[in-house]
Amino acid sequence: MIVFWVWVFVMGGVVFAYFLKIRFSGDKLGYIKLYACLLVNGFFVVSYMDVIQYDQFLFLGYRPDLLVSYPSIGWVMFFGMLAHAFALPMK
Repeated sequence: MIVFWVWVFVMGGVVFAYFLKIRFSGDKLGYIKLYACLLVNGFFVVSYMDVIQYDQFLFLGYRPDLLVSYPSIGWVMFFGMLAHAFALPMK
């Protein structure tokens, strides 16, 4: 069940980041819109990195047993980081 909620968190973050990319991309892209997208992507990428490096979940706290029991969580977080890397708006 925990893998499902991790998947929902990652996919929700990726969908929100790509929504912002689509919404803010174009000729009227300014610094504020770009920094807003950087802030959203940075929040999610840092939370993914905390899980991978330190076993520190955002809502669950320190849980090293989850990554031992479900190694797929690390892969989901890794692919979430890659997806967020391409979610910045462009002119």
